[in-house]
Amino acid sequence: MKRFWTFFLQIIKILDDYKVLVALILLVWLLGFASKNSVFRLVKLDKQIKALKEQKVDLERRIVEDSLYIRKLDTDDEAFERYLRERYYFHQPNEDIYIIRER
Repeated sequence: MKRFWTFFLQIIKILDDYKVLVALILLVWLLGFASKNSVFRLVKLDKQIKALKEQKVDLERRIVEDSLYIRKLDTDDEAFERYLRERYYFHQPNEDIYIIRER
């Protein structure tokens, strides 16, 4: 009988160690992969945030450049005429326009 109890206690000890190991593996899995706030998802979102911040800086720079260009078009008639000729192919009545496009 004593042999049975020692064997039974050894099995319980192994199962207890196993339970702790399984609990740790489950915890790591939940935090790393399965939850909404998983580590991999947070890293992915951080990369997206950095890319969006870079895009924001680039767009703000382009807004400043475009606003300066618009101000220039409002004040300078020659620049406005040049813009219309280049962008919308406006021309004088006695002029011919040849459009050469690069490939």
